[in-house]
Amino acid sequence: MTDLNTLTPAASPAGGAGVSPRFHATLDGLAVAVDSMGAAVASLASASIADMPTIIANVTAASQAVTAAAAQVTAAAAPDAAPAVASAPSPSAPAAAASPPLIRTSAPWLAGSLYAVVPNAPLGAVADNGEKWFAITRGRYIGLTTNAAIAINATGGVSGGLGPKFSSQMEALDHFNSALSLHAVAVIQG
Repeated sequence: MTDLNTLTPAASPAGGAGVSPRFHATLDGLAVAVDSMGAAVASLASASIADMPTIIANVTAASQAVTAAAAQVTAAAAPDAAPAVASAPSPSAPAAAASPPLIRTSAPWLAGSLYAVVPNAPLGAVADNGEKWFAITRGRYIGLTTNAAIAINATGGVSGGLGPKFSSQMEALDHFNSALSLHAVAVIQG
């Protein structure tokens, strides 16, 4: 049987204590489905042309079983109770970069958030783990982000809104805040 215990949240780097027995039971079901898929695919090696319709049907059925079992594992991994809502951070605490970024319309103006309005003050730094940063100076949303897909989406159809990828948050902040001081930052609706 395939050992899928490495997929349990308890074994993940993020932790995940409190995994339900239902999750473990559905993991076992997924392991059986994966094994049957493997057997169906392995039968292709020794098959003749006449056996192909049967083998294709077996592979298709096994694939559907794996998909269904994986869906059950995902559902079983969901917490049984709703997670507690975290309180808002205090204004004096530095904000961490959000992924996907938080869309904001008011201060504090921080890197790692995207804004639907032009800030009235320079952006401030947030905790940084050395990632590359994008400065968005014109687009549907503006600000700094480390996520390229979000940066491209925020500037889609806007010429020149996305600057280069900066090697540090400070470089991206300097670029954005310089553009802000020159009144070259704009939110484009469209």
